[in-house]
Amino acid sequence: MLDCASVFNGSTDVNVGVQGATFTTGPGSGSTITVQQTISFHDVTATLSGGLTADNTTRMLIGSISVFAVNSTTGQTLLSRTFTISIAYGSSPSIKFVLLIPASSILLGAVCTVNLGNNQASCFLARDPDVAGVGLVNIVDVGVIFGDFGAVNGSALYNPSADLDGSGTVDIVDASVVISVYGAPVFV
Repeated sequence: MLDCASVFNGSTDVNVGVQGATFTTGPGSGSTITVQQTISFHDVTATLSGGLTADNTTRMLIGSISVFAVNSTTGQTLLSRTFTISIAYGSSPSIKFVLLIPASSILLGAVCTVNLGNNQASCFLARDPDVAGVGLVNIVDVGVIFGDFGAVNGSALYNPSADLDGSGTVDIVDASVVISVYGAPVFV
């Protein structure tokens, strides 16, 4: 089962559309963007809640997001943590980050995008796109995904960490995910 609903290429950015909720608040600098979403990946369900504020004077996105992750089958709590978010941003209206969820033998990440143009935020759950584990999605992660591109589960070349959507094949969806969050910080 593919957890990503659609992948499309915009005119200047690669965007990943994912099944899940979108958060909306009123317009204007300093508005609180409320985060309230439940997302799933295979047998893990995570509930995210919190608030973020963009300060256009200091160019900082600050706030906190609480994550409560459970095994969907057993109900066992896998993670209960509040992440403090503080990200400097430039002129782009889109801010991306990853919340690390050590919920299984392969790390998961809540991949989040905050759009300052319309004060909306959305997240989806995938395997951690910071494949190299350095705290930032970088060129090494892109290299791993493209180096394993085309590998299928069961083959000697298959790297489950590179199969970000867990489909059993390292494919264009995985490449799109890692490219779409290139440069994003990973909060642990």
